[in-house]
Amino acid sequence: MTKNYFPIPSVVSNSTTERNTNTSTMAAPRPETARSPASILTTSEILQSHEDAVAERKQPQGGAFNLPSFLTTIEAIGSSSSIRAQKLAANLASLEAGVSNTKNTTSNTMLASDRKTLETLSAVPPTLAQPNNGSQKVNHSEPGILSYSKAAFDATASSSRHKPKHPGAVVSSIVSHGDGKFDDLNTQIIAAIRHAHPGGRLIPLDIQNLDVYGFCFTGHAELQMLTSVVDGTGISNYFFAPPPKRAASGEISGRMGQKPQYEAGVITYKKIKWTIYFATWAKGYDVYQRGYVVHDLGIKADDIVEQFVLECGTWTSTPKEQIWVFDQGYWQLDGALYNSVMKANWADIILPEDLKEDVLNDVLGFYAAEETYRGLRIPWKRGVVFYGPPGNGKTITLKAIMKALYTPTESIPPLPIPSLYVKTLAGWGPPEFSIRSIFEKAREQSPCFLIWEDLDSIIDDSNRSFFLNELDGLEDNNGILVIGTTNHLDRLDPGIIKRPSRFDRKYLFDNPTEEERVRYVQYWRNKLGDTPIDFTDDLIKELAGLMKDFSFAYMKEAFVSTLLILAGRRNNKDGGDEWAAKFPEAIRKQIKQLREQLEAE
Repeated sequence: MTKNYFPIPSVVSNSTTERNTNTSTMAAPRPETARSPASILTTSEILQSHEDAVAERKQPQGGAFNLPSFLTTIEAIGSSSSIRAQKLAANLASLEAGVSNTKNTTSNTMLASDRKTLETLSAVPPTLAQPNNGSQKVNHSEPGILSYSKAAFDATASSSRHKPKHPGAVVSSIVSHGDGKFDDLNTQIIAAIRHAHPGGRLIPLDIQNLDVYGFCFTGHAELQMLTSVVDGTGISNYFFAPPPKRAASGEISGRMGQKPQYEAGVITYKKIKWTIYFATWAKGYDVYQRGYVVHDLGIKADDIVEQFVLECGTWTSTPKEQIWVFDQGYWQLDGALYNSVMKANWADIILPEDLKEDVLNDVLGFYAAEETYRGLRIPWKRGVVFYGPPGNGKTITLKAIMKALYTPTESIPPLPIPSLYVKTLAGWGPPEFSIRSIFEKAREQSPCFLIWEDLDSIIDDSNRSFFLNELDGLEDNNGILVIGTTNHLDRLDPGIIKRPSRFDRKYLFDNPTEEERVRYVQYWRNKLGDTPIDFTDDLIKELAGLMKDFSFAYMKEAFVSTLLILAGRRNNKDGGDEWAAKFPEAIRKQIKQLREQLEAE
């Protein structure tokens, strides 16, 4: 039974016929400190009231017990921190609740300790005071006196007698509950805007995923600010954004920016103007970003605002020289990774020609074959695994594919295809939450290229089932090409790599053959063609033979470490071109050291 607690009135009539059971008359206590003796119940009266209430509830009506709704009015006079008064009030309330839930209760008694406490409190004599007019009033100077209304057990009208109310009353009550200044700032902002724009149409927007400033400042719309932190009409913060890399001499390092917190402006979009208020605030661990559009142009202007939101949202969610990266539990755009991808070149990748051709046809051809998949009545999705010893071109091949997908071409529509790169599942939530967020983003960005690098270190026994359900469950993954890389194919569960509908194509990136090692050494000879190093054909064959069983990463390390050593000698000991003559000897030494390291692993 729902309990309603209200402060009692200062004076309660002795006559029970004069009592008002309407809660509205009991909603606000009167300010007088005086109390009528009639409002103070003795212990026997309180117990008798309980017994009467129990007896009334036990009377069957129509074969069922009558359990009417009761209003309990408890007020501890004096100190609000009186432990005795609070304890007794809680006991009385719980006592009544217990009675309402027990149909066969024959008596309702309080514990002896509670009786004694009640008697002690009720026995405290009131202090009489004589007012100037000669009438006698009772003042309670002693704290902790319990005033327990005789109306506590008066039955109220049943719920069936209540008149129905308009559904808007429900919304009004919700707004009334949540419109505290510090409880719901959003409600306060809406109220303030409505007060400032009477009769205007208000459209609140969640701009967490809307870059309104970027959309307007790139020419898709116009934004003229009406407020400024400088003149005290707005609140915003200026910040410094450091450069991603150290700037060269004479270049400007970093840039200044402004992050509005509470600002207002006017947006012009398709020759229609409206006012927009920006607000950003934090509550707990959450940060809220809101925009409030206000206009007086009628319902038709609402459609223009909706078009603005849709176009701005599409523009915001489209990467601009950035790549989506999932790290630390959420998606973020990474411009540095995009710049690294754009430097990749197929000419720098030494792979068997048939492998390179198959990879390109499988990946790039997938996005051009949507109609083919539909015609064959098969889902338009694919899974590919790159596996093999570390350092043999899996990552650089991925970058070259990503670059190709970002490069517009007429033969492979639709381009560009966004790439989504998964670094780790670690974050503030469990791995299952991360997996769900990853695939939700992929479905949102479809068609897309979803990359799980080092798949064997990300998916384990604890999250494998959830991963497989997202990969090949009931969800629609059309347009998603999932690619995973691993150095240890044997560590992946057979359910991942052996079921065709999941990762149905596997490409081995093995250690280079002798022919590939020769091609790689030739690649370095071409790269160092403008240096005085004498790269003879005999030296090429010799180095290719010395680096047998080396991965491409080990071969690259042999060249890089040799050149770094020779560069130091060129600057310190050997002047001119003498350092170049020592290249063959130096690289043989480096190959020997790497061989010892490889055999020790």
